[in-house]
Amino acid sequence: MAKTQLDLKKALCNSIKQGTGLDVKPGFLLPVNQLGIVENPGSSSTTDMAGISTWNYNYSITIKTANRVLAATDLNKISDYLHGLNDLQSSNGSFIFNSINVSSAPSESMEDLKNNVTYSLDFSVQVIRKR
Repeated sequence: MAKTQLDLKKALCNSIKQGTGLDVKPGFLLPVNQLGIVENPGSSSTTDMAGISTWNYNYSITIKTANRVLAATDLNKISDYLHGLNDLQSSNGSFIFNSINVSSAPSESMEDLKNNVTYSLDFSVQVIRKR
């Protein structure tokens, strides 16, 4: 039997768009002024005797822009939304939402030669998955 594909990133994108009106796309190397979501290293899991796995997935939402006000406004709006997120639904039953933790304020991570700065917002999501 094939394992169901985890749709957590897609659910996060849909929820953020619905809650903030901001369009977040999966991926890191996106066009300038486009919000993107990527997985970060360090995800972890624990599994109980019944085969129920609790996973902590680490994510970043990034934007590359020359407009520092745009980056701060959009990422702070998303941060505020995620702080209040109590429910997140899987469209294919691949996870049950447990909690979300915004681990940092939006911050600059790099700047290119065209004065475009990449900003990021880090957070983790805890979900339950059945094996």
